[in-house]
Amino acid sequence: MADVIERGQLSLPATGSPAGIHGRFHPDPRARALGLVLVRAAAIASVIAGVLTFVVAPIRGTFTGEFEDFGAYLAAAHSVVNHTDLYAQFIHQPPNVALSGFDYPPVVAFLVQPLAWVPANAAATLWLWMTIACTAAATSIAAFALLPQRWPRVEISALVTFLFSAATYNYWHGQMNPVIFLLLAFALHAWLHEHQTRFGILIGIAASIKLAPIVLVVLIVRRRWWRAGAACAVTVAAGLALGVAAFGGATLHEYVTRVLPVLSAQDGWLYNQSVSGVVSRLFGHAVLVPQPGSVLISLVTYAVLAAMLGLLFFAIGPAARNRQVSGAEFAAGTLLMLLASTITWYAHYVTAIIVVFAAVGLMASDRAWRSRAVIASTAAFVVAVGLLAPLLIASVTSEAELVALSHTSWWWPLTLVTSLPAICAGVMLVALSTRLRQPRAPIFTIPQGSSR
Repeated sequence: MADVIERGQLSLPATGSPAGIHGRFHPDPRARALGLVLVRAAAIASVIAGVLTFVVAPIRGTFTGEFEDFGAYLAAAHSVVNHTDLYAQFIHQPPNVALSGFDYPPVVAFLVQPLAWVPANAAATLWLWMTIACTAAATSIAAFALLPQRWPRVEISALVTFLFSAATYNYWHGQMNPVIFLLLAFALHAWLHEHQTRFGILIGIAASIKLAPIVLVVLIVRRRWWRAGAACAVTVAAGLALGVAAFGGATLHEYVTRVLPVLSAQDGWLYNQSVSGVVSRLFGHAVLVPQPGSVLISLVTYAVLAAMLGLLFFAIGPAARNRQVSGAEFAAGTLLMLLASTITWYAHYVTAIIVVFAAVGLMASDRAWRSRAVIASTAAFVVAVGLLAPLLIASVTSEAELVALSHTSWWWPLTLVTSLPAICAGVMLVALSTRLRQPRAPIFTIPQGSSR
């Protein structure tokens, strides 16, 4: 009864509807017990392997992660302490090379300042452990919020934390994405529980660190959560003000005029899994070396994103729905966030955990939501992001090999294959948005406060 009575409204499935007759799937108890044993065994094994790799090895000094992104954060922390230019390495690097150096808003440099207060090795180890803790916490929040209660959610969280390659990629390279993932997981919790102010603040904090989460404002607008919108705006403004107070207006001006233009340039590099990256590769543009912007590529990119935004906008209603449907709405917004950014590296797809959990939880909650499009697109997305992408990354052994391959007839088809994770994300966004626009079943509503 608690599933159908929400905020004083009683929603009843239509008589004879599939939802009313075959709402849930009940597996054979023996099969479920065996599956639970296997999942628990796999979870224990993954945790042991994760602890040996990411806890014991750093303590022993044998951790082999490149940690190049952490190097940029550490350099920014030392720049703060030594009062030097935060963006010197980024804006003065030679052209036609992979981007390096600190490229976050000034407030982020202020927040990572404590990294300079301890020895570099200790800072790196603590950062590694923090990213793992953020991923584990975010995965657990998403699992308990979105997956069915009878499922082994703790075990699933442990498996994903140490086996999902987009998550472990962040550990090996010391990247900031697990922090954003945790903020989005908290935002998901606030979204499901209709905590407007908290939701706006969390989106504002995430957008103050990385700009892409600002796309989730579409959820605020569509739900008409004006208090959340105000909280988001105030939070972003506070982040900008803190950056200016800490470093002065010149640093913010340098970020806006010299860093952002580079980050917003068209980039067709194979790891870029955004719509912009896919369209750039489709036209063979800026794949191996930077090139001037193309008006045609911009028009195609904006047209695709506008269509996706329109679908999502009309898929989300102004009234809150049940937990599973609301989770799917947030998942669709997360997919748009990943696709809308100019540059979305594979490691950013750690937030795909929310997307998959939401889709699976929605389909598990009620057979009426198990459309072929949602099932097929979710499966394709899991395969593309969880299996195909890491295989492609592992196969890129050297830049010289790529340059040689670019002169063969295989090059253009290969670049299209590398776009499959983003393409599958786009297909899943369309499938979810289309399905969310369709009501699950006719309902009868008893207004709040009426007698029964």
